[in-house]
Amino acid sequence: MDFMTALAYWGMAALVIINAIIVLRMKIYISDDRKGGKDPGDCQTGI
Repeated sequence: MDFMTALAYWGMAALVIINAIIVLRMKIYISDDRKGGKDPGDCQTGI
């Protein structure tokens, strides 16, 4: 495989690694009303 053909594969691998690093560094907060502690009847239904 020559350099230009292999460059696309290395680029995809780099994007996957960069994306994984970004996702691992993200802090995800779930509010109390999303944890399922409330009665489902109190939640507004989607229309």
